[in-house]
Amino acid sequence: MRIGLYYQDHLGSGGYPKDTRSLAEHLVRSGAEVFVYTFGDPDIETVRSTLRTQCEKGITVRLAQRKELDSKRYTLRRLEQWWSGNPDGIELMTFWGTYLISNIRAAMVARKNKIPYVVSPLTGTLDQHRLRGGIFRFLRKEAFLRLYFRTVLQHALTIHALSPFESEAIAKSFGIMPDKFIVVPLGIHTDEIVPTEYRRAPSRSSDPGSYFLYLGRPDIHQKSIDLLLGAAGQLASFLREKRLKLILAGKDRNNTWDKVSKIVAQKGLRDVVLVIRDVSDSEKYWLMERAVAFCHPSRYDGVPRSVRETLAVGTPVVVTRETNLSELVGHYDAGVVADLNATSIAKAMVKVSDPDLSQELRRNALHLASNELQWPALGDKYRTYYAKLLRGAML
Repeated sequence: MRIGLYYQDHLGSGGYPKDTRSLAEHLVRSGAEVFVYTFGDPDIETVRSTLRTQCEKGITVRLAQRKELDSKRYTLRRLEQWWSGNPDGIELMTFWGTYLISNIRAAMVARKNKIPYVVSPLTGTLDQHRLRGGIFRFLRKEAFLRLYFRTVLQHALTIHALSPFESEAIAKSFGIMPDKFIVVPLGIHTDEIVPTEYRRAPSRSSDPGSYFLYLGRPDIHQKSIDLLLGAAGQLASFLREKRLKLILAGKDRNNTWDKVSKIVAQKGLRDVVLVIRDVSDSEKYWLMERAVAFCHPSRYDGVPRSVRETLAVGTPVVVTRETNLSELVGHYDAGVVADLNATSIAKAMVKVSDPDLSQELRRNALHLASNELQWPALGDKYRTYYAKLLRGAML
């Protein structure tokens, strides 16, 4: 089976690029031939290094200059060069991402050349995503989704959702029948998890004692840090009585942690909420492993890498349905699923911190990660789904 994977940031450093690279690698291990089509700057050492690694793992990478994405003309010319007449013999193409104009163009060229494709939106619920950024931005997103992305979905052989919640949300938003979806999550990059013996406490803070943890991008809206702080405010007396803290960490963007620190001070929570900002990998896994629970109550999301990693080290999680992993967390009893409001998040934090439940929740978290989120097994699952799709398309 020859599978094409189109993602414009495949060689990038973020979470989704790592996921698409892992998928490509494990599809090859499962017996598929994989061709990746992407854009990047080969003069950047990290891009060259990632490219070499992908090629060494048996993946064929077609790389074009990143600047070609800036022009519709150049993007279309490159896509036509890759796919006109289907010279690589691609049997099934996969497109990753929602708000990427190049995906619209790629789907158009694939259809023109009669290459069937699968779409992986990576979006969770679109409702909260569209509401962000004011009325003008909302209208632009709505027009993009209705005029362009709906067409891409309608012509797809199938739509790949990361969870049942995501499939229901997309089906509702675009009026698509539920049987057009396949549901497969993303896996854990086990080779990047720092072994226990090398994990270290954060150097910029004293021993935090017992704590809840949020670790990720400091996006106050998407990651619901405002709701998490609201929950901490409701639980202030409980946190002080139990000597618990809420730790917020992650690589800063646009001085967002300064804004969060001001909110913490305004709420009078500086004694129970610690903002420690960026941490190293060894510090990150030290914090994850020792947390009472990992709190990630997103308004919309893919399947956050930090949540997957936390489950892999055996720590229970507090998530919302919009975090896009709630069904598995609930099925395995690996934490608590909260509604998207501060009161529900606060109740979930109290429940998950019950010491009588701690060991069971931690065992369940490990079971979830080992049974559902291992890339080797997921690679086989993706390949099996793709093979079934092709057999159905040929009938």
